[in-house]
Amino acid sequence: MSIIQIVSGARRLVDRPSGAEWATAQIQTALSDPDVTVLVAGDAPGPDQWSAKVAAVQGRYAGVFYHLDGTIRGLDGRAFARWCPFAEVPLRGSPAFWRWPLTRNAVMIRQAAARAKATGCSVRILGLLDPDSRTQGTMHTIRLARAAFMEARVLNFGEDL
Repeated sequence: MSIIQIVSGARRLVDRPSGAEWATAQIQTALSDPDVTVLVAGDAPGPDQWSAKVAAVQGRYAGVFYHLDGTIRGLDGRAFARWCPFAEVPLRGSPAFWRWPLTRNAVMIRQAAARAKATGCSVRILGLLDPDSRTQGTMHTIRLARAAFMEARVLNFGEDL
């Protein structure tokens, strides 16, 4: 059965001396499953971008990356769809933009669940947490995925080394 693999992780891992190495190893493990055919992530620095690099090197996945500008892009960086009309994207720095990544993540989960239902594949999510993250966006995404009955694997930097 084909698997859609979602990667969500704390941007704070970028600031950790071994954060990239740890997160990349977890992403490589998740993507090593031969049944994974699609990688889904956002566009934030850290785990989102690291997952795109891993997928590009391995070269056997469709990459689906949800950008905060409302576009959905492939591994080549080209936009092929929109998850939100341009007119609805809040301005960077505005109060509405503060919660925009959470909105994007909710759409990402909802669309992956719809794709799974339509095609019969399964969806799983890898959550990479940092104990010092203040935003808790990754846990928000994990809660949404679990509510949609997705398999979730959650790892904590410093505990799951």
